[in-house]
Amino acid sequence: MTGYFPPEPHQTQGSLEQARILDAQNRGAGGSWMGFAGTFLILIGLLNLVWAIIALSKPEQFDETSLIWENLRGTAWLLIPGGLVQIVAGAFVLARKMFGRIVAVVVASAGIIINFVTIDAHPLWSLIILVANALVLWAVTVHAHDEDFA
Repeated sequence: MTGYFPPEPHQTQGSLEQARILDAQNRGAGGSWMGFAGTFLILIGLLNLVWAIIALSKPEQFDETSLIWENLRGTAWLLIPGGLVQIVAGAFVLARKMFGRIVAVVVASAGIIINFVTIDAHPLWSLIILVANALVLWAVTVHAHDEDFA
């Protein structure tokens, strides 16, 4: 005889408990979107620091006249503290702190704007960082669960 037979109550409860345990393990291990966002934010901060250091040490690698501010040195000095803030925000996101999530939204949004503005100076690099910031912003806004953060 075929058909739908509802599971026994004790089977359903066990399945729900197993799902909760697996979900908690994934969140705790950093296997969630917040782990992705925190790791990517740290990576973006490091890449912005590299961009700034190269811009300061080898300005001939960039097209300074394409910048809106037309001041590569000033843009580089702006990205150094910005990269450091991104690294710290990524660490706070990985630590599941609400402060980190809020700062991540602000920093990723600012990173999108800054890299859009500087896209003419070094297009491929800026596009990669712009997309990475967009992924971080998406992860911390769409996939964040309030119970993940303290």
